Amino acid sequence: MKGYTTAGVFLCELFFSLVQELKCGVYSAYFCPSQKGENSMIYVNGKEKEFPGAITIQELLAIENYKNSYVAVEQNEVIIPREQYDAVTINDNDCIEIVSFMAGG
Repeated sequence: MKGYTTAGVFLCELFFSLVQELKCGVYSAYFCPSQKGENSMIYVNGKEKEFPGAITIQELLAIENYKNSYVAVEQNEVIIPREQYDAVTINDNDCIEIVSFMAGG
């Protein structure tokens, strides 16, 4: 049984790393097509969203109804420190991942 468990974990890691690469990495031109105009097209947790102009991470969190103290934000596979949420601008075609923390068991 141990061999199957190790192989399963390896395949899951491989699958999720390929999905992340496809979504926001090498092939991002296919999954995050560029848009002309003043609106910014970005991906938030894998879903395509359009916003008027450039916004900061802090503004995105407010629009999406997240509380600042309960989330971690990743922009194009780079974790952004909470202190920089109001200074970091989200660019067109950026991939944003928002992880919220919940209590429970």
